Amino acid sequence: MKKHFLYIIAFLVLSTVIVSCQKEWDAPEFQAPVYTGPAPNKTILDIKNKHLILDSYKLDSICAYDETFIVDGIVVSTDEGGNFYKTMVIQDETGAIELQLDINGLFNLYPLGQRVIIDCRGLIIGDYNRYYQIGWEYRKYSVGRINALHFDRYIHKNGLPSLANLPQPLLGTQIDFNSLNDVGKLVKLENCQFDSSSWGKPFSFNEYVTEHTLYVQGVATPIVVRTSNYARFRSLKVPETVGTIYGILTVYDNNYQLMIRTKADIQFANLEEPSEEILKSFVFDANSIGTGGWATNPTTGSNIWRFVVSAGDEFMYHDFNFSNIAMDDWLISPTINLNSTANSYIRLFHKLNFIGSQDFYSLYYTTNTEAPFDPANYLPLPLISVFPSQFGNSNDISIAEISSNNFKIAIRYNNNGGNNSDAWFIKKLEIIKK
Repeated sequence: MKKHFLYIIAFLVLSTVIVSCQKEWDAPEFQAPVYTGPAPNKTILDIKNKHLILDSYKLDSICAYDETFIVDGIVVSTDEGGNFYKTMVIQDETGAIELQLDINGLFNLYPLGQRVIIDCRGLIIGDYNRYYQIGWEYRKYSVGRINALHFDRYIHKNGLPSLANLPQPLLGTQIDFNSLNDVGKLVKLENCQFDSSSWGKPFSFNEYVTEHTLYVQGVATPIVVRTSNYARFRSLKVPETVGTIYGILTVYDNNYQLMIRTKADIQFANLEEPSEEILKSFVFDANSIGTGGWATNPTTGSNIWRFVVSAGDEFMYHDFNFSNIAMDDWLISPTINLNSTANSYIRLFHKLNFIGSQDFYSLYYTTNTEAPFDPANYLPLPLISVFPSQFGNSNDISIAEISSNNFKIAIRYNNNGGNNSDAWFIKKLEIIKK
């Protein structure tokens, strides 16, 4: 009997739990964020006036800890397009300034058009080559990022984000290029055109930040469009046509730059994704030298290019020079035949822990393909400027100057012994057309 009584009690308890779980709960009522702190009493211009001496090594406190220094602004930048990294720009009627914030995906927290109230107690102001920034002090000499756990201490949202909150973009003809008053502001550049040298190239190459010069009708000062290699719109081709472009006006020393926020800022007709065709690909292996057609030609010293297998990697290798020994060693390709070299580039897949001058590591070509090797027959190609410390792509090196359809490429390691130089590892050489 006692056992049956216990079963009944357990059943009743379980039934109560089940019924309780089925109860419908009202969803919490959504409320727009409302700022309830001290009223804004300062402007962005007031912040800038705390840092009148533009010096990358000088930092200034915006205010004392017991001072009320509250600024009201609108978020005009967004990292949704991948072109802004851990930074947010706010603007008011007196100007704009960049905040350094230590988190990705800021557009989820502070969307475009969000009104924010900045409590400046504990923040410092400095500049990065004349571009004003605020944040935490970093190693006494630069503006660092505010830790995400402390955002609520300094940044307070007020109301819902709305594009209607955005200030009217400053037109190109309205920009004051004789001061820094308009730096950081949202701008709209109408009737603008990129320099012809940029037409058809991507806004940014995958390996490095890329800059393109932009001319605006009625504006004497050219503006550099600077795009991160992490921007989601980086693969778009720079258009030849005249159009309109939006963005945040920045500065580096005396050079005015534009940071595009998203693809929507680029308002040109018929924007195209770049096409890329691999014309030739040389992946180095044990047969590359000799039967593969590549040849080594040391002209100074006994060091030569050689094929190496190490930790599963295969590559052509040239030893470092830490002994001030004169080295001038050439790795010569077989004869390459192309229908045209127009819009064509060499791209190395290589690595180098960079030490010494980049002049030690270079590319040459010759159209005298039948003659015995003679350095006098070889002409230099544009400089290699990207040397990853782990295997990665170089910059794209134009071969448009090669006038013949038949030519050879030379990879030259040249150190006359005056300075140290590091080992060079090359896995692949490609010729691409884009």
